[in-house]
Amino acid sequence: MDEETGKKRSVPNLYRVDSDKLGRCEYVMLTSKQYASVMVIDVDQKGEAGGHPENLNPYVKDVIWALVQHGIGPAWAGINPASGKAQFIWLIDPVYADKNRTSRNMELLRATSQELGELLDHDPHFAHRFSRSPFYTGKSPEAYRWYCQH
Repeated sequence: MDEETGKKRSVPNLYRVDSDKLGRCEYVMLTSKQYASVMVIDVDQKGEAGGHPENLNPYVKDVIWALVQHGIGPAWAGINPASGKAQFIWLIDPVYADKNRTSRNMELLRATSQELGELLDHDPHFAHRFSRSPFYTGKSPEAYRWYCQH
């Protein structure tokens, strides 16, 4: 729904990264069916309350650390402050698909997401196009705490 007119929108809202409006979005769509420049893995392994990397499940923490040591860690780690569950975002070279939503690169991205997700004991029902937003600036107590990895 369009906030101003109350009418249903047929196109998504697009916001610049520095936009105040983007900061109000707790959830975002970072990819489309024909384009992806990120890979998001939603991890359902409970850790501890706190929202800090040290609160991650020990197994998840070990796997992420091993990936970082091999230079393939995520760019962003978002941690649920209540449960220690997490979402990880990898920045990738853009992947495109044709209007039928098919391409070898998209198939490779799906396979990679599946393998990495299984390694991290992911949520297999996670809708990969929607994720928590690392740009959220609102006051939701359930908002993930985000850490940019260098």
